[in-house]
Amino acid sequence: MSKRRPARKELEALIRETGGNVTKLAERLGCSRETAYRWIYQLRLDRVVGIAPEPKAPPAPPGPSPGKVEPRRAVTVKLPEELWVFTRVEAIRRRTTASSIVELALERLRAEWEQLGGTREKS
Repeated sequence: MSKRRPARKELEALIRETGGNVTKLAERLGCSRETAYRWIYQLRLDRVVGIAPEPKAPPAPPGPSPGKVEPRRAVTVKLPEELWVFTRVEAIRRRTTASSIVELALERLRAEWEQLGGTREKS
């Protein structure tokens, strides 16, 4: 039996009462920290807690880049809802973006594939 998510106003009030401390919030709600983070994200209260993503750094000035830079491709990855929520919660926990979490997972998958003898096809 899972605990029901509190109403937005109730959750926001508890966040303010606990000073944005998610551990204390989870204790008050009787749930895990991961569940508390999920509810915070679902109700878009991350800014109230102070876990909004950090602003991006300004772009580098034009000029020669140091060393060799591998070309990157932009791709769209569609994730099932459960995996998307997990990815966003993990991104919030690590104070990064969901795309960096997906990129890390894909890099690990590629490394594992290559260890098992898989080869990369040149395009």
